[in-house]
Amino acid sequence: KENILAFGDPIIINLPDGNYRMYFTDRNDHAFLASAYSENGYDYVYERKITGTVSLTAVDFNVLYEKRSKKYYLYTRGEKDQLIRILESEDGRNFTKSFTMKFPFYLQFSIIDEGDYYRAYGSHPVSAPFGKDIRYPVLATSKDGLNWEETEKQPVGPWKENKFQASPVAVIKMPDGGYIFY
Repeated sequence: KENILAFGDPIIINLPDGNYRMYFTDRNDHAFLASAYSENGYDYVYERKITGTVSLTAVDFNVLYEKRSKKYYLYTRGEKDQLIRILESEDGRNFTKSFTMKFPFYLQFSIIDEGDYYRAYGSHPVSAPFGKDIRYPVLATSKDGLNWEETEKQPVGPWKENKFQASPVAVIKMPDGGYIFY
């Protein structure tokens, strides 16, 4: 087993084969993206630097395996607020297509697979409208992982009463149907 030196927050996704892949910014390779593979979610083996025909340096990124299209989407910063660059891959290791889309939230977000759609909790854009309550995260949904729509009903939680600002970066769905924000 090799020591993995991750710089920044790693992202772990469930793979179609039931195993796991961790994506992270590799501190040893001038902030390029790299990955590690695990069969049990605990023990990871370094794979290598992510490759592609597009530039792959990324900060504040997220990854989704979209099961219907059988593609991996790597989301990273666009050039302007609410523009997110999306890199596409067939195998999760070699990204060959890049495009930019407007999202209802800023880049830092978490994605939860709800079966027939995806739920994402994200940060409010830097240019959030005046008077918008930014104490809670933006909730958006998507059927394909590309087209996200902000929902009318935003998440409720303890941050409503005590003005706690929730982090949308680390969210998990519990077996009872609730969500935990870390």
